[in-house]
Amino acid sequence: MGELRGSERGILTELDRHPLESGEGLVAEVSRGSYLVADVEREATRLYLVLLSRGDPAERLSLAHTRIAQGHLFLGPMSNLVSNRRRVLARICEDDVRAHDILSSCGADLSLPPGLVDTLERNGIPEWSLPDGVDFFSPVEVRPDGSLVTAPSRARRGDRLALLMAEDVRCVMLVRAGALTLSVRARMVPYGADRNA
Repeated sequence: MGELRGSERGILTELDRHPLESGEGLVAEVSRGSYLVADVEREATRLYLVLLSRGDPAERLSLAHTRIAQGHLFLGPMSNLVSNRRRVLARICEDDVRAHDILSSCGADLSLPPGLVDTLERNGIPEWSLPDGVDFFSPVEVRPDGSLVTAPSRARRGDRLALLMAEDVRCVMLVRAGALTLSVRARMVPYGADRNA
């Protein structure tokens, strides 16, 4: 994937119905008050997402702080994604799947594509410095012995996830399985009204 329209040093500043297949990723800047929308195009899709503050590179998504702020292990509509500075970076506004991994540190087995690693490094973000992210559409199950296992994705074609950004952020995204379409919107229309657009 070469330079894209609206990109600055490989980071997308405009994102309108951008398709991604399994193994593809990108970095996008999303402004406070905008929505990041992921529309699932294929069954069993998984999206890995890391949020980094644009104003303070040391501030980033923290799964531990997110779990503490939620008071439980499950994300759904109106759940907040919280930073290591205990500030809300984003809020889930629309979520058809409601099965996401914020528990198992799924980034440990993550392999970013070389183009995505290059983009991060050109922008002063070494790959090793990325925090654990959310593995959307992939629930974690706790076995009777207390061990964790990532269950198969529950995403179906047509499902949607929409995040409202509470801060200016850089979103590092990787499709781990399946396919989806990403967009950034200034506003959301009533639920389901734009599904066929």
